[in-house]
Amino acid sequence: MRAGHPRRQLLLAACAIAAGTAAFSRPVVIEESQWLEAPRSDLTFLGESLAIEGDRAIATALRSKDRTYEYPYQQLALLYRRSGNTWVFDRVLVDDTVDARSFNDPEVAIKDGLASVSTSPLRMFRRTGDDDWVSLTQPFTAAVGNAAWANGPTRIDGRTVSALAGRCNHTVISTDLVGAAWSAPQLLIGNARVCTLANNAAALDVEDNRLVFTNPQEDSTFPPSETRIYERTAPGAPWRLAETLAAGEFGFGVALHGEDVLLGSWNPLGNDVYRKSAQGWTHVGTLPTLRGYDKFYAGATHIGENDQYVLVGTSLFDERPGGISVYRKDADGRYRHVAQLVSSEGDSLGPVAEISGRTVAVSGWARDSFDHGRLYFFELPEEIEAPPVLQDNFEDGNADGWSFPSGTMTVERRGPSRVLRQAEAADATGVLAASNTSNESVQADVRPTAFDETTSWFGLATRFSNSNNYYAAALVRDGVVELRRVQAGRVVTVASSRLAVSAGRRYHLRLESIGSNHRVYVNGARVIDALDAKLVSGRIAVLTRGAAAEFDNVVVTPNHRTPLYEADIPNGGACEEFVREQNLRQSGTPAWDCTNFEAGYIRQASLENVARAAIGPVTDDQVIESRMQLEDFAVEGSQDKWFGVMTRYSDENNYYYFSLRSSKSMSLRKLVNGEIVELDSAGFTLNVSDWHTMKLEAIGNHIRAYIDGQLLMEAEDSSHPVGISGIVTYRTSALFDYLRVIQP
Repeated sequence: MRAGHPRRQLLLAACAIAAGTAAFSRPVVIEESQWLEAPRSDLTFLGESLAIEGDRAIATALRSKDRTYEYPYQQLALLYRRSGNTWVFDRVLVDDTVDARSFNDPEVAIKDGLASVSTSPLRMFRRTGDDDWVSLTQPFTAAVGNAAWANGPTRIDGRTVSALAGRCNHTVISTDLVGAAWSAPQLLIGNARVCTLANNAAALDVEDNRLVFTNPQEDSTFPPSETRIYERTAPGAPWRLAETLAAGEFGFGVALHGEDVLLGSWNPLGNDVYRKSAQGWTHVGTLPTLRGYDKFYAGATHIGENDQYVLVGTSLFDERPGGISVYRKDADGRYRHVAQLVSSEGDSLGPVAEISGRTVAVSGWARDSFDHGRLYFFELPEEIEAPPVLQDNFEDGNADGWSFPSGTMTVERRGPSRVLRQAEAADATGVLAASNTSNESVQADVRPTAFDETTSWFGLATRFSNSNNYYAAALVRDGVVELRRVQAGRVVTVASSRLAVSAGRRYHLRLESIGSNHRVYVNGARVIDALDAKLVSGRIAVLTRGAAAEFDNVVVTPNHRTPLYEADIPNGGACEEFVREQNLRQSGTPAWDCTNFEAGYIRQASLENVARAAIGPVTDDQVIESRMQLEDFAVEGSQDKWFGVMTRYSDENNYYYFSLRSSKSMSLRKLVNGEIVELDSAGFTLNVSDWHTMKLEAIGNHIRAYIDGQLLMEAEDSSHPVGISGIVTYRTSALFDYLRVIQP
């Protein structure tokens, strides 16, 4: 994180309105309709810049005889066209030898029948027919190194062409095509910059009679970062500075989207949105993300958009390759993350993505070669809406909504809860009727009770169409977990991992089938990650094959399990990093102690009052887990002292919390406008020396509390629909080993 960045204030503002904020939407995951390799084997870095309009697309590539990319090498612009529903390579539009003095990477743009290629020099083309692109005179003729020399990113709107210019300042040069001639270029001078660096740290965009470009700070002796917004009265009229924003990070993107300016940033809530009003341009929100608290998070280096959608690349996250987030602005002016574009090949996508209508062109990078490059084309559906989260904890005493093609599954009581039980070791299947879709993740608490033989198993299924076609996460008695594909009755083991499996033990099992990617988790640990695209859609199911088992808390979501925040504390340095995190929402009277450098925990030492710490994005469904140990309760006073975890925290007077208490009890409670309401409680003997893992789930209106993996209490409540998660104590000193928050 950059020192001094005002992330805390942004989070505080977001959390203050959490109770009135719509739940974070779950994006629809979409895989490509087609991907293409470079048309020749000697071309690399395919798609570092690309553009699309209708049935035409342009992508850059490089060619070097010795593949060292020392000067000289060739910069190419490749033209692609769509024939029917298939994209094909058409021809090379530009093949220029790079000028060693230019310090530029080739960039392309295409819009309104014009195309630009900023090699050396910037070249312009006009489309005159289905396949004819006519070269126009060069709009910018300044020599390399001149302040008016076009170099790097370029944008087109109508007959206006604008490009970054020069090398020793953040400057934009702009012109208009009038008939067959270019108007006199206008030079918009920006901040000074480091002349030895390529001119790719700034960004620009132009739309109608508005132009924006960034001036990021590159050296402490230069002016601070800013973004300049220019306006004009009509095409060809002079550009005049309308406003300057104190924003615009080095190497991050910018885009105009109607009355909004979108800026890449370090904001953990997402890239920033500024909007024009009568008072000028003000910060009104973000392009929301659940990923901003990930240690690899960075803002957008490129932002693509059209009238309806905004595209932003996402970095490596939870060991999944980068993809493209698709946003749409609602009637209330807030942006929703409606889709996530991913590669069926497991490639990393972006950061460049452009859109025309509902067709998206994306650069991609093959897993086995960093410079290989691929082009991906996606088609957005007319309706983009993720199916709702489904869950059944069987507390209503029935299995309504389930069908049972085999076995004798019934709802029975076990301890504090009801379960779906297959009592005899046999083949049994339970199918959830309302879960028919393509992208689906299913999780459940499962306890096998008997096995017929060593090859017997229990598990979960996705894309279940019948007993002969489905994917299954199978936990086998002989000590293995397998991802199986059953297709036309034939069983194929897609992937497997060793795992101890025994009767009477509880397993938290999760199977994800999102696009071509399948993941299996057991007790929160990912044990299988594999690609397979044979089966497309179906329902979820619970299965036993020669086994008896109990299933509880079945949850079906349309997305991968998503980490929202994670802090492991291996030493005192990590402890200090956590407690000094600018976005940590602290309240009460905490006293964090990180002096024991070798100890892998955080100590909350205050015995005075309540102490809270919460962090993460504001969202609806979330699960918090922390391993903790009691150190001491305050001696004075007869009131219960306690410690635990909290979720859907919006402020110090509103949240759910699960606590272990000095009265030898545990309690699940909510705080509503400062009033305490107990949802459930039970006895629990707590020893000072014991470590316990506490987990609190809030999924829909179901609140569940676990200790050491065992479900101990649950309730239904809708008082707090969204918030963040954290740890909390009352007149108790305690040790916290780690803090993990996920969205299932």
